[in-house]
Amino acid sequence: MKASESYFKQVVVEISGKIGNAGDRDLGMVEIYCVFHDTYGQLVLRKRLPIVSERMGGLKPGETKSFRLPFDEIPESWNHVMPQLVIAGIKFS
Repeated sequence: MKASESYFKQVVVEISGKIGNAGDRDLGMVEIYCVFHDTYGQLVLRKRLPIVSERMGGLKPGETKSFRLPFDEIPESWNHVMPQLVIAGIKFS
């Protein structure tokens, strides 16, 4: 996770990572919830985003791919801790 300032003086937080397919079936879609909290543990933002899609080429067994999730709308009350990343949906090809 890293933060940078955009051309328009907005703070953009980027989460990057890798996802691997350890199964024996092709993955057509994987979506995750990114859940941001404040200092009291209260939810301030929950966003559902794809990290694998058929348009991106899916994910074959044994394959690993990188993903990047940019956020520019996180509320100021966010606690600046890595958000929870929770699997929201999986679709096999």
